[in-house]
Amino acid sequence: MKIIATITTAVLGLPLLFSGVAVAESAKETQNELTYLYVAAQSDPAIKDGYQALMKPLLDEYAWLSAYGTTTPGVVESLDDKNYEIYWGCKPHDCVVQSYAVMYDPEEKEMVAGAFVENSYDDNLLLKAEIFWLGHTDLDKARVLGKYLY
Repeated sequence: MKIIATITTAVLGLPLLFSGVAVAESAKETQNELTYLYVAAQSDPAIKDGYQALMKPLLDEYAWLSAYGTTTPGVVESLDDKNYEIYWGCKPHDCVVQSYAVMYDPEEKEMVAGAFVENSYDDNLLLKAEIFWLGHTDLDKARVLGKYLY
């Protein structure tokens, strides 16, 4: 009788186990919907145009920005009950010296804020960091973007 109860529990528990896996996979898929900035820019002209407009003041001095640099997949961040896509990248082969983060509003289809940071080092000691705030970056947006700059 104990074996039948164990088998029954196992059989009845399988759907719960798999539904938990399905929920976890669904959450992972939602997070994974965002891709690398350069890929997103190829499929959405608003992202490409918004990024180029946001970075325009820097493109002459930092040519690598026009090709997005080394990037990671974007993430979704909420601010004031609104979801934004955050993308970040850095100078290829020199991430610790130059990096950026941008904030895209998918509802309005516009790049709403951005930041570019340039660091100076002496060996491993950070001597100076200069942040260029781009677009209409208010304090709340700066707080969201700031954690992606280093």
